[in-house]
Amino acid sequence: MINVFLAHGMIENHTLNSNFLMGDYDYIGLGDNHKMQQINDNGWYAGSTELWSFNEETYQKGYLIIDIDDSSSYKSKIKVIQKLLPQQRKIVSDHVEIYSDDNNSKIIDRIKKVFEKNKLNTPYNYQTAARVKITLQGNKSYGSFFNINEISSYLNKITLNSNDYNIVEFILETPKYYDDTIIKQIKQDDTFIEYLIEDPEKEFKKYITSTRKEDLKKHNLDSNMLAKLFFESLKNQ
Repeated sequence: MINVFLAHGMIENHTLNSNFLMGDYDYIGLGDNHKMQQINDNGWYAGSTELWSFNEETYQKGYLIIDIDDSSSYKSKIKVIQKLLPQQRKIVSDHVEIYSDDNNSKIIDRIKKVFEKNKLNTPYNYQTAARVKITLQGNKSYGSFFNINEISSYLNKITLNSNDYNIVEFILETPKYYDDTIIKQIKQDDTFIEYLIEDPEKEFKKYITSTRKEDLKKHNLDSNMLAKLFFESLKNQ
């Protein structure tokens, strides 16, 4: 008799007990992991046939054909054939650098170049439309001329509400910036400190390490500790 064990789960997330893999099975067919991979001599994850998330962009997708030969009186022999499927829907995950003196237009142009590099500036086609995630990297200083919400709104419009780009999903990941346009409602009895610089501790550390480098070394001073003391003293003013 041929014994095949089928299960949906993973040892890594505790949805599959590892003892099952020790059973006397001719073949172990597993699901849940979207990556096609062999886990022991006779156990495989077939993986998913489609790309389901951005961290799967390097995975090979397809299915398995399992040939089990039970002619042996001792133990069946298995042959696993991997069948790979070409993926029509591309996944693009990239990052774009931004600078404090940028404006909306400059950042949008850089992101459009990522679209062009991946040949997504073509009319929308549902069968081949890509899933795209762009991560913005960089700092926004006091008085910067760009607005992340406006940039995101514009990009969503041209990627998802028009036929100009072959994109079915668009995600823009951004650092958390203080929004200078939002006016906070502060009660009279609230304690509130307003700084002219966005991150006093970071700015002070940058200042002393660039202009007082020799003094720090001479007196064996920790720039991180000095920056924290400076910030605490500001809060106590």
